[in-house]
Amino acid sequence: MPLADQGRNVRVGLAQIEIELGNRAKNQNTVKKWMDAHCKSSDVTTAITLPELWDVGYALDSVPELADPEGEIAHEFLSEMAKEYGVWFVGGSVMVSDGGKYFNRSQAINPMGELVAEYNKVHLVPFITKEDDVFTPGTALVYLTLAVQERGVSSVMT
Repeated sequence: MPLADQGRNVRVGLAQIEIELGNRAKNQNTVKKWMDAHCKSSDVTTAITLPELWDVGYALDSVPELADPEGEIAHEFLSEMAKEYGVWFVGGSVMVSDGGKYFNRSQAINPMGELVAEYNKVHLVPFITKEDDVFTPGTALVYLTLAVQERGVSSVMT
């Protein structure tokens, strides 16, 4: 049954923000400013999607220095934002180091600030960015329940 037939709605915010290459603190501040300006209180389930590699951009020549250990820095920041605004963060991605490898990882964080799903980008782009030379591809698709409807989590170029 379609979501609308169940009497429920989902509101999605697509944050197209300027990313400063390699500057996590400034990019977090940009996200905070975007949320302050555009995220209004609502009884409707709200999901915010950030750009791919919103934390440090495509600074592929600096991955060892910039990668977020297991995605904890991003999780902590998005958790606080999710709780403050009562929203989901779904999609976008961050540069992560995990188990001696690097990933282009999406995180899904619920309005209580809990990390409920992670997705390592499976199809890395072998042209333009050469991310396939830096990141390890993920091995599985990830599904989560948002409101009452399942949604796939994926990462695409923005």
